[in-house]
Amino acid sequence: MTVRGQPANYALLWRSAEGRFSVRGLPPRVHLDRVYTNGLHALVPFWITNETDQDVTVELATEGPLKVQQQNANWSAVSTAQRETYVDVTTAPAAEDRGEVTMVCSATIQREFSEVFNQLGGVSSVQLAARKTAELVLLFVAEAAETDSGDGQRYEYETHGGHVTLRADTDLYDVTLRASTCRSVLEMEPPTSRIYIDDCVIGRTYERALRVRNASAIGLDWTMTVVETTDPSLSALQLLDSDMRPLSGGHLGARGDTQVLVRYTPHAAGEFLSRFLVENSNDPASLRYWVFRARVSQRQKLRRVELLSDPDISFGDCTSGVWYSRDIRFKNVSDTPVVMRLRVEGNTGGLTMKSAVRADGASASEPNTAD
Repeated sequence: MTVRGQPANYALLWRSAEGRFSVRGLPPRVHLDRVYTNGLHALVPFWITNETDQDVTVELATEGPLKVQQQNANWSAVSTAQRETYVDVTTAPAAEDRGEVTMVCSATIQREFSEVFNQLGGVSSVQLAARKTAELVLLFVAEAAETDSGDGQRYEYETHGGHVTLRADTDLYDVTLRASTCRSVLEMEPPTSRIYIDDCVIGRTYERALRVRNASAIGLDWTMTVVETTDPSLSALQLLDSDMRPLSGGHLGARGDTQVLVRYTPHAAGEFLSRFLVENSNDPASLRYWVFRARVSQRQKLRRVELLSDPDISFGDCTSGVWYSRDIRFKNVSDTPVVMRLRVEGNTGGLTMKSAVRADGASASEPNTAD
């Protein structure tokens, strides 16, 4: 049963051991599921009611990454619709079973309040007049485990625990909490996030594909915005999804990814530049920039080979005697065959190149060695 204007956990009610006070919204066993490890608190509002005809002082003690705070004044400004989705109860055994209740805090709605609560300390007791109720909030935040960062890293759920004790003289109410947390990490492919197109022609359309990836076991919400461009009207460059619809962000499930089709139709000669910011809404520290640059001429040149891969090739830290490889991709965009010759300049040591040409389903491989 849900109560209009209140989060789903409001309907959950338990009494203390001796019945002097009751607790609404905070079961004896709680599982906080799908918590983002982003430095912000997950907030669980709960209510304590004095069930006697005398004043009662309820002492509050916490263990683990937990603290209790009086409800923030901004709570009164939250709309009814927001309150109702503040906390979702996904599994709730019968009260007499005293089984674990699973809750999911709304990361989107709670974000602004969590930032405020992070600046506040906890409370150790609450005084209740006869038959009165106090609204409080349980705050949980977990530190991220030390992990290697970088593309290709997989981020899994971690489990954290805590304990809350409510005491009024000899009357007790204990809460055991566990939380499933995960770091939310956004990745892009190619990792360098740069698209360069040279020798473009006015009026012709050029397409490149990017992928936005969720490297985590928890869902990810992302947005893409222009932070710098030489085309204020944004008419030359389009960002489209796989259905050719305009794309500015979306939601990715665990390990999910989505394609971003970059379509460019130059309108004027010169150099075109746009810089984009791809943000992870669930963790402001997880973001990427990518750059699109094109050089546009008035008419088509005879040479019609485009470089599809990153022009900057890095082999990183290499070990003597071990072969390392990187792919360089070219595309013939003309209607006639093109002969390409590769020349290596500078101090390259020993460099071996192999070409693989694909056209009409046929393939060929030919080694080419540069000394």
